[in-house]
Amino acid sequence: MTMEQKTKNRLFLLLVFAACALPIVASLLVYYVWQPARLMNHGELMEVKPLPAGSFVDSKGKEVKLQAEGKWTLLVLDAGACNAECQQRLYDVRQVWLAFELNKDRLQRVWAVSDAVTPDAALLKEHVGLEVVRASDTLINFFPQPSVGRIYLIDAQGNQVLRYLPNPQPKRMIKDVSRLLLIKKM
Repeated sequence: MTMEQKTKNRLFLLLVFAACALPIVASLLVYYVWQPARLMNHGELMEVKPLPAGSFVDSKGKEVKLQAEGKWTLLVLDAGACNAECQQRLYDVRQVWLAFELNKDRLQRVWAVSDAVTPDAALLKEHVGLEVVRASDTLINFFPQPSVGRIYLIDAQGNQVLRYLPNPQPKRMIKDVSRLLLIKKM
């Protein structure tokens, strides 16, 4: 073999080695070094756990069930004396719900009142179809604190899935819910 042929063979062997090692090195870099700039979901993913028994109660403290069990639930956990931020959350949840015209049968809205104050009747007229229940202390303490003044997404089996900051962006909530409804449809 000539020196030129040996150099070509070594170069070929080096290229084969690099072609085999490059995917491994790239995967390690992606796994350990590269961090995506944005998360796919807008809400905070929560550990999937079922809501505790007795989560919703009536004014006398007796447990009540949601009217439409088996549906995904946009749960607003807020005080009965609904301030401007609370009203904005209720509005945002209604807008998200309205965006799912074809999937309204799979999604419901619930306002879990965190205190003994009865919500204003005029406010409830603005939100036709909104189910209003009282949140038990068990439910309030079940969610990570602070739990009041937040929106939660509950799956059809009654498990917590996502928690939103006090002032979420409805368009991003729509993306989250649509992804989850699409996944659960498959």
